[in-house]
Amino acid sequence: MVDKADYEKFRDEVQGKFEAIPDDLGRPMKTQVFKPEHVYRKVRNVAPDLIVHFGGLSWRSISGVGHSKLYLQD
Repeated sequence: MVDKADYEKFRDEVQGKFEAIPDDLGRPMKTQVFKPEHVYRKVRNVAPDLIVHFGGLSWRSISGVGHSKLYLQD
């Protein structure tokens, strides 16, 4: 849990970490990270904290546990 007063600072920090993840060869992946309120005029229900497009959607995150990698190339 993140205190409400720290939410934006924490989200900016996580955004920076996502954007800094290199590809499998150590090169910049050029990941784009969006805040839902900057993408959608109106957010219904519960929006994600961040929307992440790894390397122009050429990569995807692994949505499981126990894998040796964080992401896979499509």
